[in-house]
Amino acid sequence: MKVSNDLNKLMRRGNWIEKNFYRSHDKSVADIIFHTISLAIFLLAVLLLPRGCEGAEIDMHKIKMIESSGCKQKFGQFEEARGCYQITPVALAEWNQYHPKDRHTLTQMLDDRLCFKVANWYMNKRIPQMLRYFKIADTVRNRIIAYNAGIDTLVKNKPLPKITVSYLKKYGPDAV
Repeated sequence: MKVSNDLNKLMRRGNWIEKNFYRSHDKSVADIIFHTISLAIFLLAVLLLPRGCEGAEIDMHKIKMIESSGCKQKFGQFEEARGCYQITPVALAEWNQYHPKDRHTLTQMLDDRLCFKVANWYMNKRIPQMLRYFKIADTVRNRIIAYNAGIDTLVKNKPLPKITVSYLKKYGPDAV
């Protein structure tokens, strides 16, 4: 994992500084400087973590059960949503835009594996990107609202549709 490799490199640099600094300076001054440098390295490492490491933890199995009770042949009642995660044409169009070499059709969303791939990307990559862009907190609640009612509901602070309120309750206490 890139983050752990970067942290390991930073820690090795810190160890090198400690070994070389202790040889040439008074130990008490060296301790203060070493700990200051270690703290600075730690803070930099935390600040440089990729954005994908923060935010909500979404249980995609719960999403599948809420959307379709796990049934892969599910067709949406009100939209042209397809599959066990009820992928809409809008969500699929975004997937296809961001993945031009791995494009899919709505019919392909009846395949659980492909439907999960698109739903997981949309819930855990695309929605957090949009939340960051609009400076909205990345929480379980906000991700589910964006997934179910659209990001516009959060951006324009619209009242939640009844179906979204029901969705949040079904997901559980993390989303209410």
